[in-house]
Formats: sequence, structure tokens, C-alpha cells
Amino acid sequence: MGEPARQVGGGEPAGRGRVVLVGRTGLDSTLRRDAGIDLVRVRTALEALGEAVNPPEVSAAPLACIAVAAEADPPPPHGAAFAAAVREAAPGVRLVLVCDEPGRGAGSYDAVVASTMPFHALKAVLLAQPAEVPVRGAPAAAPIPAPPQPAPDAAPLSADEDPQSALLRAVLAGRDVMLPALEQARRQAGAPDAVFVPAEQAASIDPAAARAPVAHRATTIGWLVSRRAEAETLAPAAALLAQWLALAEQQKELRRAALSDDLTGAYNRRYFERYLRAAIDQAGRDRRTVLLLLFDIDNFKRFNDAHGHAA
Repeated sequence: MGEPARQVGGGEPAGRGRVVLVGRTGLDSTLRRDAGIDLVRVRTALEALGEAVNPPEVSAAPLACIAVAAEADPPPPHGAAFAAAVREAAPGVRLVLVCDEPGRGAGSYDAVVASTMPFHALKAVLLAQPAEVPVRGAPAAAPIPAPPQPAPDAAPLSADEDPQSALLRAVLAGRDVMLPALEQARRQAGAPDAVFVPAEQAASIDPAAARAPVAHRATTIGWLVSRRAEAETLAPAAALLAQWLALAEQQKELRRAALSDDLTGAYNRRYFERYLRAAIDQAGRDRRTVLLLLFDIDNFKRFNDAHGHAA
């Protein structure tokens, strides 16, 4: 086995510590022998960097070491960038490579250990205090950039945003388009006081105000009403408003048809797969657990035969 990249001083480290295991290190069962070690398991070096930058509030143990399996060791030059980023985020944290190849990791890690190392020796390497093992100078490398975060379906509308852009974003996201569509109608008609009144509330419109029907395919959805503009000025804006509302409703129906079952209204597999991916991503960011329950109902055909599919 390869010797540690740096000699460790005598004595057993004191105090509780949090150790992040990256990949399949084989150290889990060995380190579980000490209740004072708080183990955190992650898959990639980037997730380990996240533990260093943003540790969970529920953990009372300070981060002492990041132990990286050989298979999870970032290839050059990313390994040096990973080490530099960790040392910048958490200067006192030890970086250890779990590997049986002599000489590997000496340029980026504080020590190299094997999964077969005896418990006390392994603990001494992982939880060595900074005074016992000086922190090696960080390589001259740029930090690993943060991974791009998935954009939300639609960002909140800003006061100075172009209504046309806001409308497109709202339609594509399946969000209510009334506010940006009405703002566009106001600008088109030059009537900042214009409001939309649903057809069922037409009786409440002030007789002195000008109005134009918001209609689509011979169906009046509502009225565009203003005290400052004429009906002739409101008409083109009302017609465009009707088209945006109809398009939004059509998109909503298409979304519903694509993600749910027509008979039961239940979400379908397409929705489930999209939701599950989003749930796993969110759980990863929040360091939470995802629980998936799978129900297999025996002889369900008998229920259908006896009570019908509608039931």
C-alpha cells in the first residue's frame, strides 16, 4: 500500500468530526465503529464541494475530512481545481485519497490511504488536527464553477419587462397570462386605465365607459373597458387580448392532455417521470430523502369486471 503523502503526528485526534466519503471508498464499516464520526456519503467531488461550502444546519460536527475514492477522483486538471476550491471554502478540511496505487494523489491530497488500513491509523489520518498536519499550499488553479441550476418554469414578472416577452413566458409555463396580456392591451390602446371585465359581470360596467368585446370564435369571453379611450381604439387591443387568452387556454388543455389520463384525471407516467426528476434534484439541493412507494394491486381486473372502469 502507498505511504501517506504526509506524516501524521502521534496521538489520537480528539473531538467529534464529520467525514465526507466520495464514491465507494470502502471505509464505511470501519468508521462506523466510532460514534463520534459523522459520516456523509456523496457520489461526486462536486457534491463534496457542496458539503464544504454549504454544510447542513442539522449537523453539529465540523467538517474534518473529505475522503475520495479512486474511482471518484476528478481527472486532471479538475482534481487540482477541486482541491483548490475545497481549501478556499474550508481551509482546515483534510483531503484524503482512498487508493492502493503508490504515488497517486500526491499533488492534490494531504494523504493517501487504503481501505484496509487499521481503524486507529485511519482515524488518525482522517481527523488529524491542522497543527499536526500543515495544510499544503493550494495549487494555482481556478475553482470549479458551480453547476448550472435548472431554471424555474417562469420567473416573476418585473415592472419594466416587455409585455410581449412576459406573455410568451407565461404561456410556455402554463401560468396565468391575464396580467401581461392586459398590460399589452393597455399600451396598444393607449389606455392605462383599461380593465378586463368577465362576460358574466358585464352588468357591472359603467354605462359611461367605452367597451370592446373580448371574443374568440363567436364567444364573448369578456369586455375591455376604459374611461379614457374610445370603443374603436379599444377594439384591436381587445381582439388581440382574446387571442392571447385563447392561446393560453389551448396550451393549458394540451398540457393537461399530455400529463394526465382522460378517464380518471390522474397524472400519467410522463408527469410522474418529470416530477420524480424534479423531486430528486430538489432533495439533493436540500439534502433530504426521497421515498418512493410502489403498489402492486393483485387481481385488480376483478374489480374492473365487477364495478366497471369508471368506478
